[in-house]
Amino acid sequence: MKRVVLAASILVFIVCYSITGIFIITKKNNRLVYLIENIQACYEIDDTQNALYYADLLDDEWSRYERYMSMLVADERIQNLNMSIVKIKPYLNEANDELIAEIKNIEHQIKMMYHAEIPTWYSII
Repeated sequence: MKRVVLAASILVFIVCYSITGIFIITKKNNRLVYLIENIQACYEIDDTQNALYYADLLDDEWSRYERYMSMLVADERIQNLNMSIVKIKPYLNEANDELIAEIKNIEHQIKMMYHAEIPTWYSII
């Protein structure tokens, strides 16, 4: 009987951890996407000062995001996203045309990270 209770407890813990992880990923991803969209909007209207402000906010948010997500997401996904986010400020400072492409890349990686972490029958089995 103790084994059944222990197994049920472990199963409940895993389910709760997964559900909580989905909500955390959703909330953090939405915040990152919001900041990235603001950077893009400011860049498109040539407001570099506000774009740099949002880039600083993105760096701060990313440092918190990375800490939370390292418990939930595979490390290589975080490292790929980190490489893209680090390029934002230098591209803004140089007024580089690759900024928009890098922003789209970040948005795509964030969406793919969310979809990869959602449990589905084909990814569990």
